Amino acid sequence: MSQPVDAKAYYGYLFHDDKKPTKVLDALLRGIASYICESIGDKDDKSLSPAKLAAFYKSVGGNYDSLFVDVPHPSISWIYASIGCQHTLQPTANDFEPPSIPVLTTRGFVRWQALEILLGPEEHVPFIQNAIRNFGIKHPDTGESFPVDLPTEHFL
Repeated sequence: MSQPVDAKAYYGYLFHDDKKPTKVLDALLRGIASYICESIGDKDDKSLSPAKLAAFYKSVGGNYDSLFVDVPHPSISWIYASIGCQHTLQPTANDFEPPSIPVLTTRGFVRWQALEILLGPEEHVPFIQNAIRNFGIKHPDTGESFPVDLPTEHFL
């Protein structure tokens, strides 16, 4: 029988001095990205599209429809590019239109979430905590579940 993990010791402080995510936070955010791709919204869509991100935020107690639903795709792409969030442009349902749906890569999602946490921890830390508690997020490299108790002070 495995011993319970001390969440405080496991997580530690989640940002380096230069405000980049630690390996633990990077893995946690990659795990959340994987969960979104596989289990949130349209299960046939395995991307981090605006529609999937809008559904994710709703599932963790937020509402980002004003960005991910209401803002035109070229503007979302511009936002991502301006803050260094790696993304691709994917095809629309119309095969005769150029690709225009901005889809975050996993690396782009990690950067997006890290910036959101740093800029608005009072709003975004609970989203991450809810994702861990409600979805059983797994470490993408080991398959082990992250401890569900993620103390807020590890972000601040």
